[in-house]
Amino acid sequence: MQKIYKFLHRAWNNFYCRQLLLAAGVVLVVLLAVHLFLHIVTRHGQTYPVPNFANMRLLDAQLLAIDHNLSVVLTDSAYVARRPRGVILEQNPKPNVLVKKGRKVFVVINARNVKKVDMPSVVDVSLRQAKAQLDAKGLEVGRLTFNYDIANGIVLEQIYKGKPIARGVQLPVGTAIDLVIGKNGAARTAVPNLIGLSANAAQSAIVEAMLNVGTIRYDETVRTFADTLNAVVNLQVPPSTNVPIDFGSHVSIMMTIKPSLLEETD
Repeated sequence: MQKIYKFLHRAWNNFYCRQLLLAAGVVLVVLLAVHLFLHIVTRHGQTYPVPNFANMRLLDAQLLAIDHNLSVVLTDSAYVARRPRGVILEQNPKPNVLVKKGRKVFVVINARNVKKVDMPSVVDVSLRQAKAQLDAKGLEVGRLTFNYDIANGIVLEQIYKGKPIARGVQLPVGTAIDLVIGKNGAARTAVPNLIGLSANAAQSAIVEAMLNVGTIRYDETVRTFADTLNAVVNLQVPPSTNVPIDFGSHVSIMMTIKPSLLEETD
């Protein structure tokens, strides 16, 4: 230890060695300062979970993002009739993903301004034809009711908000139109097999079978708007059967994105 001390002492007393030691010390201090600065700025190793912004208004989501050291950026809009206008439908990164401070979360909201279309006349045509005409306009079949009439399976009235609606009236895309259908006697129908179908396909099959769509539920595997688009039916109530049920009966469905659940319900 004493030898090391004497060596350093002699080196320090030497002008050239002293300059080299001072230069090395300065470099070391600069390197430590840069490392500390980068650690503070980048918060090395520190991450934050992304909140779930689904169904939130944009301003509310932006305020919540600030609390989590993040920012929310609107990138696009879509329109889903059954969701409130202006709420967030999708986000990237997904909820609970760990990100660094200041990360931008890009979101898609449900459009506030919805395109309007002219109501067609679907009276005096079959339910299948009525559905096709409404689909072509971007409208939907709502609740089906049945009145006794010799014209079995023919649309007798088209209803919006409880009142008959005339041809040419402008309605937002996605509006549901209730239909009154003629029923000749105790008409009954079979429940279609909906397992494995998308929500849209399942609803179409239910309506075309002269039945009403009941509740549509999503299991725990469906967490985002994108998941709802990819989900398929894994459970229906009542199940598909050869035993006929009354026209207008309700059929409810459960949706999932986990394929193994389809086999579990077979």
